[in-house]
Amino acid sequence: MRNLTIILFLLTTYCSFSQKYETLSKVWIPDNATIIKTVKVKDCETKIDSGYIVKTEFTKKSGEKTYTFTKTDSLKKPTEYKIDKEIKVNLKNFSGYANLSIDEKDKTKLLVNYWLNDKHILPSKTKIKIIKKSLQCPKGKEAIEGDYKIEETTKTLEKDTIFRLWKVQNKSLEELKKLDWFIHTDSIIEVYNQKNEIEYYLVNKYDRNANYELKLKNREFISYRKKSVEFGPLTIPFKYRFGYSNDSIKVKQEFNADLNIGFFGGYRFGKYRIRYEGDSFKQLANISGTIGGFLSLSSATLDKTSTTAGKKPFTADEKSSIGIISPGVGIMLDVYNVNFGAFLGWDIGFGNEAKNWNFNNKPWVGLGIGYNLNGFWKK
Repeated sequence: MRNLTIILFLLTTYCSFSQKYETLSKVWIPDNATIIKTVKVKDCETKIDSGYIVKTEFTKKSGEKTYTFTKTDSLKKPTEYKIDKEIKVNLKNFSGYANLSIDEKDKTKLLVNYWLNDKHILPSKTKIKIIKKSLQCPKGKEAIEGDYKIEETTKTLEKDTIFRLWKVQNKSLEELKKLDWFIHTDSIIEVYNQKNEIEYYLVNKYDRNANYELKLKNREFISYRKKSVEFGPLTIPFKYRFGYSNDSIKVKQEFNADLNIGFFGGYRFGKYRIRYEGDSFKQLANISGTIGGFLSLSSATLDKTSTTAGKKPFTADEKSSIGIISPGVGIMLDVYNVNFGAFLGWDIGFGNEAKNWNFNNKPWVGLGIGYNLNGFWKK
């Protein structure tokens, strides 16, 4: 029975230690990444060659009924049609934090969802020029600076105004026009100082109306810096309590496995690793570390041996149980889905007899190891 209890305890430890949840995850996209920006442009003149069959559908309603009519034409000569197009733009030096995900419909696409621009508050009476840029149908295969329609508005702010845009300072307009993301932005604000000079620019670096894709060559591998917040249940199976002396009384160190359950939360840093293989992306196991704090609950049985340094040591026949709350800090390492943890905590007993426990308010170190079952099922 004792062996079965130990096995169940270790199995619970194995599972609880490994099941973690990740939130606020962000990956740093470096300057050398190849980013494809896709913008939808309406009513682009497109020539359709002769010989093609064109179907046109329209609907008519009669009460609750809807009728769909289809008209078919065979093109006898090349004909121009206005068609909505998706224009792709290659961006270089487009670094920043983003979330990465594989497109569920098209496994060959690795989608990039950049985090929002920074928040800036411009005070009232600040002079600004708002430059709005809308992409028109490009003349060539790729969009260039001349393909944008520009609208400018100059005004002085009547009240403090919040803008969520990227701040660019100490750069001339000539320098900025060498950057792809600046050329293809849809919004620029020039902020002037009291001398009526441009002090800095606010730029919509990450366009909400566009889609971004990270392009990789076949068998190309990336390993980008990643940050996130991680939390989850925690069981620390092995604890080492330090020995000490209390006047003439010596308390020996203690190494044991006790049943405890707690909660861990911390800051995770590591690598986002993925490889493009032929027609799909393969996400690889992460190598990461987490630093944070924990709070766990457990219990202890008091007897003559465990109360020798207490205020009122127990006699041979006395026994009692107390609850223990243990705050502390810990470090977790995740290497190819195998978790290693080292923890430093303090045992704080509560109950009438807590003051008699040898290790009340004393520090300890703990160890844990487990396999990430979330990663085990990942294909």
